[in-house]
Amino acid sequence: MRAKFHKQILSEISIIHGSVDMPKNFEINRRLLKESIVYSNLISKEDAKLNTFYLPYPRYAVNFPPKVVGMLNAYITEYIFLNHKLNLRNLDVWGNVFLPNEHYNFIRHVDTLDLRNSADYIMLYGVDITDPNSQIIFHYNDNRKKDREFRMPLKSNQFIIFPSTLSHTITKNKSEDLNTVLTISYINELT
Repeated sequence: MRAKFHKQILSEISIIHGSVDMPKNFEINRRLLKESIVYSNLISKEDAKLNTFYLPYPRYAVNFPPKVVGMLNAYITEYIFLNHKLNLRNLDVWGNVFLPNEHYNFIRHVDTLDLRNSADYIMLYGVDITDPNSQIIFHYNDNRKKDREFRMPLKSNQFIIFPSTLSHTITKNKSEDLNTVLTISYINELT
């Protein structure tokens, strides 16, 4: 008689990443995105619409060109739905500027006091990454193996999507120029 063993996956931490390869004449206007992010972070400093007291850094509202962000968002959400069966809906959009020698440590994009209204996933999109050694470091536990790290390069025109509960660090900008990153938070409507 043959034994029947079964495996159930209770939880999974996955990171989805890739480059944004738009069709010819439909490329993302990253220069326009960078201008909007730089203006909002360094000049206007208008607060973002969502309550962000739990974030360790300021988040400013960005008046993004709707067509540019819409194209990028459609590309990402359709790719994720077709290949990974996640039905993502935008919760918020903002941008960050990393000045030379600036970095962010142990960021988590979830409000632990309001999980119901928090994002499920976060996407970082490298609008203009001038430091070729920029990385995002994910911090996680793997059962008894505590304080694990997983590193990925942060590059221009590439995206990284990960659970909002996953802590991460963006390494120090060692270039002489700005690094600009677009962030979109998502709700998974299939949960």
